[in-house]
Amino acid sequence: MITGEAPEREKRWAYPCSVCLVGVGANAIMCTKCLQWCHKRCSKVKGTLKSVASTFICPVCTTSKQETPRQTNMNIDCSDLEIVSEFQYLGDLLSCRGDVDTAVRNRIKASWANWHVLAGTMMRRDIPIKLRLSLYQSVIRSSMLYGAESWPMTQTLEQQLRRADMKMIRWIYRLNPIDRRSSTDLLQVSGLCDISQLLRQHRLRWFGHVKRSSDPLINEIMTLEADGKKGRGRPRKTWYQTIHEDLRLFNLLEDDALNRLKWKHVISQTPVRGKY
Repeated sequence: MITGEAPEREKRWAYPCSVCLVGVGANAIMCTKCLQWCHKRCSKVKGTLKSVASTFICPVCTTSKQETPRQTNMNIDCSDLEIVSEFQYLGDLLSCRGDVDTAVRNRIKASWANWHVLAGTMMRRDIPIKLRLSLYQSVIRSSMLYGAESWPMTQTLEQQLRRADMKMIRWIYRLNPIDRRSSTDLLQVSGLCDISQLLRQHRLRWFGHVKRSSDPLINEIMTLEADGKKGRGRPRKTWYQTIHEDLRLFNLLEDDALNRLKWKHVISQTPVRGKY
């Protein structure tokens, strides 16, 4: 089973553009074929939109006239492999798009599934809060961050993880929104560190193992850049770029990973933005 073409993107707007799927505003035109709105910048219309409003056909409908059927199977070394858009390997969800959005949502769902199994235990007042937090750290948080060592995280994905994490912690303390307890105070009282700090520790711990590896091929793959022409727009954030951001926060260099004791001590501390 191998990854193939990406599936259709999820529509997150009430009136999305038929081309970029971002919500449209006043400067938009409706396609006469699919009856979907389209931004002027995506419509390829020169001049005013009113002049072509009655006959406008969006670029999606124009290019979809000669659609070719998607390939569903591929034969490699006399083995027939199915082409899929995503598949699960060792608990981590791999996508043909190269991002980790689906994997993060999948791990959040897995952590909520574990939470529903242990919710009765987590909210029992006769069990010490320290024991419940230890159980939460070892069972639910570990399932949420499974495979996080290889995630090139963005701020949006970190917010999704932090939102789910703090919601469960508030359930443990039986807090309501009207209690007005900030997340920072709640983490200080519970003794738990922020989920973003755990993510950095997991990534840097794995980076240290890779850097100290005796196999030079692993380090070559880590810094490998694909040949070919780059597409328009900002390139997708890579795992190696995320690692460099973490190194700047911890005031570390890549060669510091060769000293295992120092590396382990530094990444276990709260990061402070450094000069590198």
